[in-house]
Amino acid sequence: MSDYVSVIGGINLDIKGVPAGPLISGTSNPGWVYSSAGGVGRNIAHNLALLDVPVRLFGVVGNDSSGTQIVNELTRTGVNTEALRVLDNQPTGIYLSILDETHDLAAAISAMDITEYVDNAYLTSYQSLIKQSCLVVVETNLKTDVLRYVLALCHESHIPCVVEPVSIEKAKKLVGYDPQFDIQTGLKEAVIWYWQNLK
Repeated sequence: MSDYVSVIGGINLDIKGVPAGPLISGTSNPGWVYSSAGGVGRNIAHNLALLDVPVRLFGVVGNDSSGTQIVNELTRTGVNTEALRVLDNQPTGIYLSILDETHDLAAAISAMDITEYVDNAYLTSYQSLIKQSCLVVVETNLKTDVLRYVLALCHESHIPCVVEPVSIEKAKKLVGYDPQFDIQTGLKEAVIWYWQNLK
């Protein structure tokens, strides 16, 4: 077992539009557009690295400018990106949101089909790296069968697993798991476990 944390989850580009005044539907609104790296898995890995926790990220990006931008930023932050899957035939995921004048969400489009390629075959190819982790963090944007695979692998390898539930609806994917699984939830628990057990 090594001292790094493995994070398995989504990676995408967040694009946010904010109007300069009251949001008017059905027409163009003057305002500002911001973009930043996002995705629940990426966000967790990024923040763990900022806390000086050694971390590997397992996820998928497209072979495009957005994917390159995100991977370069992760690498600069200290996240190990060697196991990321890069696809030529899929664009990097995008989450597009439009806020109103009070910065509340007015509408959003989630174009993150690429997350489906975080599949069991991909994770099996990196099984040895995952099994060397001191802790695994997984999030529920992944498919149910992938969550089951990760939880089973952690259980068999005696690796603590932290699950980020993301939302009430997506957390339902965890319903029915064998109660022998010790499932913790949240990034906070991951950080506390790491520092209590390895530092």
